[in-house]
Amino acid sequence: MSNNDLNLTPWFDYLDQRFSERSVALRLSVLAVLSRNHVLLLGPPGTAKSMLAREVAEMISGTLFQTLLTRFSTPEDVFGPLSLPALEAGAYERLTEGYIPEADVAFVDEIYKANASILNALLGILNERTFANGNNVKSVPLRTMIAASNELPDDEEGLDALDDRLLLRVEVAPIQSPENFVAMLQADNDPPTAPAALSSNAIEEIDNQAAGVDFPEAAALKLLEIRRAAENAGLEISDRRYKQSVQIMKTMAALDGRSEVIWSDFGVLRFILWRRPQEQTVVTRIVGAVLDELGTTDGKEPTLSEMLDFVDEIQDQADAILARPQDYFATETQSLMKELAHKTLTVSQQAESWSRAKADLIQSIDGIWSLFWQSSAGGQMLNEHVQALLEHDLFIRVLPNVDHREAQEFKTERSRLLAQLATVEHGTIS
Repeated sequence: MSNNDLNLTPWFDYLDQRFSERSVALRLSVLAVLSRNHVLLLGPPGTAKSMLAREVAEMISGTLFQTLLTRFSTPEDVFGPLSLPALEAGAYERLTEGYIPEADVAFVDEIYKANASILNALLGILNERTFANGNNVKSVPLRTMIAASNELPDDEEGLDALDDRLLLRVEVAPIQSPENFVAMLQADNDPPTAPAALSSNAIEEIDNQAAGVDFPEAAALKLLEIRRAAENAGLEISDRRYKQSVQIMKTMAALDGRSEVIWSDFGVLRFILWRRPQEQTVVTRIVGAVLDELGTTDGKEPTLSEMLDFVDEIQDQADAILARPQDYFATETQSLMKELAHKTLTVSQQAESWSRAKADLIQSIDGIWSLFWQSSAGGQMLNEHVQALLEHDLFIRVLPNVDHREAQEFKTERSRLLAQLATVEHGTIS
């Protein structure tokens, strides 16, 4: 299958129009459904989480089940009511039509409110894709569950097994940008027309291709290195999460038309290896250190595609910092802010390399990897993201926290890069 047989660009363009400031959550949800994994959206009510799930179900033309769990929820709310005729015949069976055992995509809000009677059956559906209905154990069609919560459970609540099955996770905050907030208020009630749903044949082919992607020994050893670093940092990460992260990376490779996982696929671990939000900084540093090492050991200049991923990573970290309360920001993020300043300086210093990378630019426009994480075309993507990075409020707060020489050096490089970007026209760099 060629990359064009599963063209995600129209869907990402459409979803980006529908949802402001949800780029990461959207792409992780799409990756979850295409890799048959589950995703946790962590954030307050009213942040369009259920709407996102509906769009993902429409994208694959799948059946959606959605529910809001409370401490009063019963198994009937999730798995269907008991069959009275079956009870009269001495059987204990449920009528599952319209409930999670029959769904392709499930949206479960307040997932951690699941009680023991719901949890036991739910774990089988999430992991083994089976549901025990009376004496019959049936396979279920579920590709992904998009779970939502505005808080994480305490360790003593006994929900570790459920939490571990929510592989991908991302924080979803209310709209931060005043411009995006105003645009949301003024948005027409008639949404744009959705693209055609992905065909079942194309999705099945991605499943088959992902299964055939090679995860080479070098990649396995690098993941072992990440595991050791995570253990040294006090992170508790199950073997299941590492194993399923490989499945995620294989799907990313298949979407990119590759037969082998490469180092840039490891970037998705930033959304897998943390459990609590405060662990994100540690995970980002661990994964970033490995990627930095891999990016320099071959002695080659970074490609434009790699640098765009780097810029995107910095922007994600910046957004995560700025979403924190002021007291958290002031007391716990100083070292990360300095690290971001240094990384941004590194990006700035690559301006000349970018000007020599026209071939990489053209190739990246056609690459599923670039299209998967950013829906814009190459030159426009470079311009918009670096401009947004350099003009981000982060640097108003970062520069006072680095020494004067570093601040001046950064300002100089910033000016150079802005001048370089002024030469970007029609998707190419002159």
